[in-house]
Amino acid sequence: MDITSKTAKIAVLSALCALMAAFSGCALFEYLDRSIFGEERVPTDSDALLALNEEPTARPGVVLNVGVTANGSIVLQPADFQVNQDGDILLPFIGSVKCDKLTLPEIREKITKLYSEGFYKNPLVTVNFHYTAGSSASPWGTIIVQGCVGSPGPIDIPQTRDLTLTRALKLAGNVRSDGDKDDIQVSIVGKDGKITRKSYSLTKIGKGRIDLDVKLPRGATIYVPFANY
Repeated sequence: MDITSKTAKIAVLSALCALMAAFSGCALFEYLDRSIFGEERVPTDSDALLALNEEPTARPGVVLNVGVTANGSIVLQPADFQVNQDGDILLPFIGSVKCDKLTLPEIREKITKLYSEGFYKNPLVTVNFHYTAGSSASPWGTIIVQGCVGSPGPIDIPQTRDLTLTRALKLAGNVRSDGDKDDIQVSIVGKDGKITRKSYSLTKIGKGRIDLDVKLPRGATIYVPFANY
């Protein structure tokens, strides 16, 4: 395609935006997103199940409770350490320990090795997450709610990992009166980096389709578009 053709195509799309924006709200942008970048995969039950079963990991803001004993003596009384923005915690004697994106067994192994190198023989290390809603990040991840809701933004996934679509929307201040309750879009980013998106209807859920009230994996995004009146 030559420059003239590209320019003409851009001009046509711009004219289309100007002509239809007043009538279609967010729907136009969703159409352009699909037409330009291609259709996204529709998430399957196995996609969601795989994401839900992933082990929780440390990340900035997560609090780790760490304790160390060696030769029957307490080296480090169990205490809380918050992962800093660099993904590290600072421990006595061994200093900075990189924990970002590591699971509890991986962190435990790393700390054990560091304390074993020139400090203690066969140290016993305990590491657990210490999550407090509102004061620390959730090691089980967060989801994002955007669009026509009362309080858009991130929502922590609890340890039970049972954050459902309707619960997340409630925590986000519910769908506003100008939001489309029958086109709630849920996007999930897979390990392959591909985004999967599926639309859900609160009306159907309210009428008994509880199978549509899906559990949300970490990294999921909920988008509530404007309703088309």
